[in-house]
Amino acid sequence: MKTKNNIPIGIIPFTKQLNYKDKTELDTRIPNWKILRTEKLELKKKKLSNHLNNLIQKNKNLCSYADTCHPMAFNFEKHARATDTICIKNGLFWIYNGRLECSWYLCGDGSTDAMRKAHIQWCLKYGFNTILLNLNNEELMSLFKPKKWMQVWDDARVNVVVNFIEQIKTAGLIPAIVFYDGPEDRNGKYYPILSCSDDLHATFIEIVCNALNPYTIIYTIGCETNRYWSTERVEAFIWYTKNLAGPDRFVGTHEQSAIFKNGKWVMARIIPRNAQYHCYETTNHPANGDSRSPADMATEIRFVVSNSGGIPVWVGEHNTNILGATSIAQARAMATVEGVYGMNGPM
Repeated sequence: MKTKNNIPIGIIPFTKQLNYKDKTELDTRIPNWKILRTEKLELKKKKLSNHLNNLIQKNKNLCSYADTCHPMAFNFEKHARATDTICIKNGLFWIYNGRLECSWYLCGDGSTDAMRKAHIQWCLKYGFNTILLNLNNEELMSLFKPKKWMQVWDDARVNVVVNFIEQIKTAGLIPAIVFYDGPEDRNGKYYPILSCSDDLHATFIEIVCNALNPYTIIYTIGCETNRYWSTERVEAFIWYTKNLAGPDRFVGTHEQSAIFKNGKWVMARIIPRNAQYHCYETTNHPANGDSRSPADMATEIRFVVSNSGGIPVWVGEHNTNILGATSIAQARAMATVEGVYGMNGPM
């Protein structure tokens, strides 16, 4: 069978004909996606896995949390929704030493342990229970040496990530693992990552899930995957990750999905149909969040939820002026929308 990006032509793209009611059919078609595993790749996986697990085992405090349920662990499917009840609360944007910071890269270049500890305290102060932790960005972040993705671990960086996960767990919070960020940056210090083969991406996800499953209940395929991967490709990796993560964890992605066009809201891109949640970024750039009214943002979210096929929506990003009255009012308005199960920022 002919392939493109190692995905058999006629299988994954064919799912465009399916809708949210066809999830069973979708999940029976996606497994036909073939990972072209070679003996060489299997040896690479074993070597990289063993090294990562050895680094994790050195953090005895983290290991003590293995397979312990978080006290605020949620179940999207069974959660009794009320207007004042949100499963996930995260603080993507936050203030550190008087300046705006973003929690995506708390283990990236330029970050410090003091920043990570301060962010945990910020989360505890404002009642957040989840921290999004990105593992790959071609400009700022990789668990591997520059230009050596899936070849040579950066032990120092891995230790930073492992220690931060341990700190998150110690604080009683949930580390939400994000595999990728984009778009591609050909001038980036860690390029190439996103353009690597699906075989390598699948192997990376398998290594990470096998190592971190005991310590997390949330996996996110990527930050703004709509900017660099097709919906079909995201759905394939969601299916793959779900199988590796197991039944007690939740897999989705972070995207902008809607646009306002010709006087009405329309879906620019469907929400991945096999996701267990959808981490959504509102259509505005977050730096321009104050330009929108709370009612307008709530209308957008109501539209997205109505087109989600029943998949729980987590509003993960909407306004950088996170302590401003407008941002707080926006978060409160969006949180009242039935079908919203997660919200970022103080409410």
